[in-house]
Amino acid sequence: MSIYAVRCFTGEEIEVKEMLKYTLERQQCHFVKAIHAFETFTQVFRGKSTARKEMKSAVPGYIFVETNDNFPLMRKELWHLIKSIPKVCQIFRNEIPEEEMDYFFETCDVEPDIEVRLNHDTQTEEQKIAAEQEALHQANVKGEQVETDVTETTVDQVHDLQEQVKDESALKRMIGRCKAYIQRKKETFVFPFSLFHKTRDRIDPNKQMTIRELTDGDFIIPELVKTLKMEVSLQ
Repeated sequence: MSIYAVRCFTGEEIEVKEMLKYTLERQQCHFVKAIHAFETFTQVFRGKSTARKEMKSAVPGYIFVETNDNFPLMRKELWHLIKSIPKVCQIFRNEIPEEEMDYFFETCDVEPDIEVRLNHDTQTEEQKIAAEQEALHQANVKGEQVETDVTETTVDQVHDLQEQVKDESALKRMIGRCKAYIQRKKETFVFPFSLFHKTRDRIDPNKQMTIRELTDGDFIIPELVKTLKMEVSLQ
């Protein structure tokens, strides 16, 4: 067995894999055992019981071709076939050492993600500043004191938690997988399935809530952040 790396356009790994698979089948290249793109997906919920799946590769920009034979250099005919596939950038003819590939297969993270977003728009920094200035102005006019309410967004909270976990651990990897950002004026949260399951076990141990209820952004995002905070406090 030999495994060779092929670099392709980032985001096109699965398409390149399928095109190469089709080409190899047409050419009857039986010495190719498998093509690995390390597929995973993000399940995007938008207030419905079902969600679309966005397929992606866990190893951006690369696919791996596994052959039945054991050659230190890729066969020339295989190199030419791969070279004919659109969106292929580079072919590495030297095989990858078996121990490196075994370790890679064991550690490659193909856990799916879930994406949800808050239902309401999030204020921009300019809007927050304007609101605080208006509140201070009104208080001055009335001769009152006022405390401005500076509320951290989910984005801020997640980034703060990521900074708190320094050691290389399962918790570090889980938090590192979380992404929080503003998209179309709404706070959007992408998180691994493992965090969703931890949160569901905590808030719905008897599995009585519907998927629609559990994936409502306004409900689940604060709960996910709470789970992360609890995990960080236990480290």
